Amino acid sequence: MAASPIAVAIAAWITLERLCCPSITFTVEFENQRGPIAVRMTGQPGIEQFLLAEFKGKIADRLPPRASS
Repeated sequence: MAASPIAVAIAAWITLERLCCPSITFTVEFENQRGPIAVRMTGQPGIEQFLLAEFKGKIADRLPPRASS
């Protein structure tokens, strides 16, 4: 079975991000039946604000609302 080009691209991106941002924890979820692929980014306190600022105007404005804890 050949590797999915999108999965390879995600792995490459995470590898590069880990070089500059070692405090971010990445989790990749592949849904069954070739469903969506989700990348979750978490980390130390303050990381959410950092990520929202980094992705502002790129994807942060299109993310679903965060579930209340």
